[in-house]
Amino acid sequence: METSIIIPVLNDSYVYCCLKSILKSLSGKVPKAKEILVINDKNSLESFSTKLKLFCKKNKIKYFKSEKPGAAFNRNKGMDLAKGKRILFIDSDCKADKFWIKEMELSLNSADIVEGRIDYDSNKTPLFDRVVENKSTSFRFLTANLGITRKVGKECKFDERFIVFREDTDFGLMALEKGFKHFFCEKAKVFHKSSRFTIKRFIFERKRFIGEPLFFKKHRKNALIKKHIPRIWRISHPVEFILLALIIASLFFSWKYFILAYLLSGTVYCLKKYLIDKRTFKIKDTILVLILLPLTMVVKRIAIWKGAIRFKFFLL
Repeated sequence: METSIIIPVLNDSYVYCCLKSILKSLSGKVPKAKEILVINDKNSLESFSTKLKLFCKKNKIKYFKSEKPGAAFNRNKGMDLAKGKRILFIDSDCKADKFWIKEMELSLNSADIVEGRIDYDSNKTPLFDRVVENKSTSFRFLTANLGITRKVGKECKFDERFIVFREDTDFGLMALEKGFKHFFCEKAKVFHKSSRFTIKRFIFERKRFIGEPLFFKKHRKNALIKKHIPRIWRISHPVEFILLALIIASLFFSWKYFILAYLLSGTVYCLKKYLIDKRTFKIKDTILVLILLPLTMVVKRIAIWKGAIRFKFFLL
């Protein structure tokens, strides 16, 4: 078996678009030299699981129901089950370019771990869009588009303590620290589904940063991430920390200072997204960000502190 393609999924109907794009690149069917493994999360709904299992059976795709929840566990299970010399990861909310598999296979002939390019599948990107892309930014190792050799899969596993965040970057850094060779392949492209945040999700998805202290604890000596955390104070996301401190300090002066400080973080965020990241302007999104961003910073910081206690690594 030459290549195994692993797709973890949790109640995501877009997985059919993902699978169809892969099948299309393989001329409609899975050849003997390749295999597609769908790892369905334990917490997926029964109705979703039944339909997905039938689709996989019809298209000769290997279907497995996971014994435990979580993307990290599902990817590890996929690696244990995979038979290919090369292992490719793609997320269920992505579509593969017709040359994706070919380009990843070529790259894995000379490298041990390969990052492919992720493009956001929309021409417009408002502030409230959940934009997942990397373009030419390497060393993030996003599993939306990642390839490894069999040897990497044997020596490295996804850390299941992470909550759907940092587990992929952690995996990639582990591989580098073990001496495996890395490559970023621009030609191996996937397209991430365009989607919008809800207000609730925009605020509470920051809870995933509970794994931040664990990530820095494991890789604090790695030169690639030393610049992201000051040595003396160990402040994670220092600009956000300073802005949040200003908001709290302003409470001791007057409501005018508090309002100014409260709006400052959202203003900085909007300016960065509009001027640097070239996001599409929408006044409604701007107002929502100005109001909600300080709340997300509080949720994020509490999550980081909880992680600092849980993983015994001091991090502000």
